[in-house]
Amino acid sequence: GEPYQLQLVHTMQSAEFPPVESGPLATHCDALAATARLVHPMCPLVAILTKPLEALALRTQIDVRGVGQRLRTEHGVDVVYVSMRDLAASRVDSNGDLRLGDASGRRVSVIYSRYDFSHPTGQFTADLAELPHELREEWTTVARLEDSSAVMSSSLGYRLAHRRGVQAALVAAGGLERFLPADEAARVRRALPEQWRLGKQSERAAARALLCADPDGYVAKNALRPRTGSGATQDRVASGGQLLR
Repeated sequence: GEPYQLQLVHTMQSAEFPPVESGPLATHCDALAATARLVHPMCPLVAILTKPLEALALRTQIDVRGVGQRLRTEHGVDVVYVSMRDLAASRVDSNGDLRLGDASGRRVSVIYSRYDFSHPTGQFTADLAELPHELREEWTTVARLEDSSAVMSSSLGYRLAHRRGVQAALVAAGGLERFLPADEAARVRRALPEQWRLGKQSERAAARALLCADPDGYVAKNALRPRTGSGATQDRVASGGQLLR
């Protein structure tokens, strides 16, 4: 079956081609290893944050296993695989180090995140008591990670900046001016796309009018494909990714 075929391909590639010494994987792992040693020169530890293995898409499994293997074999940097539940039991010690909550209590140097955490409600609220327990716990864990000396492969701010709600707020009048001088805000606004969703009747009507007036001036984003992996709009198990009703 497929595992046997994959093993044959791997064996053939190893026999016929030299190892890939450069490229994105090598560059990425070089940066992770160097950063880990800046935090803890004597005992660097990279924690690879993912969903539980059974919930991972195959491409993500390939990524995290490949990164972990290269860090160990090429750089001599130890790796541990963790979930958000594991990190919920972590703590920040008096030196600011993030320590795992298991019996080892090891210090984490770098967190390589393949877990798509974001603000749990998609809205900014100062009252965490309003959140369900599991979301409140996750948000508290993220804050602990950011407060520790562990380096995040991508920070929370970086991740939030990619959210539609954040981009829409920045494009709105006065959004960018909260963070940038007026001339810089104007330049950034020219590069940010305006966005409309089709969930509300008022927005559908506005989008329809714009498209009728300038059919070549707008791009429709495929809302189905990016959500395939989560099973939100397409069945990730069904052949061909059958649409959910």
